[in-house]
Amino acid sequence: MIFSFPILSQKVRIGKQVWQDKNLDVAFFQNGDPIPQARTQEEWVRAIENEEPAWCYYDNDSTLAETNGKLYNWYAINDKRGLAPKGWMIPKLEDYVALNDFYSTSMSSRKKEKHLKKALSFIERLRLDFENTKNDSLFIANHSDDFDKNKPVKEVVDLYAQNGYNLFSQEEIEVIEKQRLGSVSEFNKTNEKFSFVKVVEQKEVEYVSMRYLLIDNTVYTDEKALVLADSILKVIKEQNNFSEMVELFSADPASSDRGGVYENFSRGVMVKEIEEFVFNNDVREIGVVSTVYGVAVVEVLDKKTTVRPVIVRLTKEIHTQAPVKMQLKDRTPWGDTPAYLKPENIFIVFPTGYRSNEGQFASGNELAMFWTQSTNEEGLVATVYLFKGVKRLEANYFDKEIGIAVRCLKQ
Repeated sequence: MIFSFPILSQKVRIGKQVWQDKNLDVAFFQNGDPIPQARTQEEWVRAIENEEPAWCYYDNDSTLAETNGKLYNWYAINDKRGLAPKGWMIPKLEDYVALNDFYSTSMSSRKKEKHLKKALSFIERLRLDFENTKNDSLFIANHSDDFDKNKPVKEVVDLYAQNGYNLFSQEEIEVIEKQRLGSVSEFNKTNEKFSFVKVVEQKEVEYVSMRYLLIDNTVYTDEKALVLADSILKVIKEQNNFSEMVELFSADPASSDRGGVYENFSRGVMVKEIEEFVFNNDVREIGVVSTVYGVAVVEVLDKKTTVRPVIVRLTKEIHTQAPVKMQLKDRTPWGDTPAYLKPENIFIVFPTGYRSNEGQFASGNELAMFWTQSTNEEGLVATVYLFKGVKRLEANYFDKEIGIAVRCLKQ
């Protein structure tokens, strides 16, 4: 969504709040001291490293100042000399929460070809931004619709991982294996959902193949299962008939039709006890292993080390609807302060993007992002953002080493 609204007066009343009608665009603190401008990547990085205040224009383009204001680092926000003009303040997270309750967006559900073309153009821009970003985690947090901060970002490209579940299709693996380091591939999940996969490193991964016979723990007690397993192991060693024993005794239907064989799996696929046995023993080693699923007879068939691509994934929903401006909700009056606002009283938002800790600019066409003065126990700062296609302001905690816009609130 490209937010493009008329410039209003200096302030706008929204419910009980009074906001500036556009982003902060000052180069001096309240006491008159200048705030250094970081024109180059080196100047921006140096300011971050020295924990010194700095500002810049997005993409170093001063023509954006009228609509976008300036981007500031956290050290400018937190400076005791005061960044906000007299009578104004940097909002807290709860101030944005109050604002968020007063507006909504309305999206048409009709899909039109011209909007589809815009969506495709957006996808390509997002792909290029993802390829060029230096901070993959922050980029995914800002852009991915499936981002879960409790989930590891990096994934080793393998047919099976995380206890045997397929994370990648064979088609995805074939494409990703041909990718160069740092490149991005696109995979369409549905007509309105796609994912980007970026190769971030190449990693040596150890693989094991094994034969496996599981004794049914619903039929045998642990003690009897161990006795049976020892007997089966003795027969296998004497007659070399592991496949026959699997057919007669194994309670694992997934492998019984292939003689109990599991090929080329890495760590994290099998249960802990099986994994420890096969990865810690030599090829042809055979033994009895007790697991939470029952007693098993296991033989190590093969071991090898292979270089595998490691990726980060970004999933995005595309909306082929026409963009509309952000408008406040129609509410009943509160005493002397009307909560219903005239159509021209809108919270004006332009895409501002951000500047990374390494001085790279990103997301200038689809992301509006604002500092707050709220921090958490880990020292991360609450930032508020509005992204294309999202119907509400969102917030998350980020490192202090980025440059984003400021919207001031009347004290």
